[in-house]
Amino acid sequence: MFIQRLPAIGLFLLIFTSILIAVYAVGFQARLIGAPSFHERFDQVPIAGTMHVIGGAIVLFIGGFQFWGRLRQNQPNLHRWLGRVYLSLVALGGIAALMLSRIGNG
Repeated sequence: MFIQRLPAIGLFLLIFTSILIAVYAVGFQARLIGAPSFHERFDQVPIAGTMHVIGGAIVLFIGGFQFWGRLRQNQPNLHRWLGRVYLSLVALGGIAALMLSRIGNG
């Protein structure tokens, strides 16, 4: 019985942890979380930083739901639109990451 539930448990963990990371990103953007020195570096390129953090948070929030079979079966139009939003924000966040790479030290 447990073996049959593993895919559902895995999907739940994927969605749950992605949402937790997205909440962390929003907290970082709101300056509730994170080292001041890290925020100072993001302040050097505020638009790119915001695009990267908020775009990434939205991507993390909606990404896991794209693997949910019931959403694909029952709401195919919503699934398609979420996919379009996902890909657009991944591209936007990637461009912002390239802009942020100038100030990175990792």
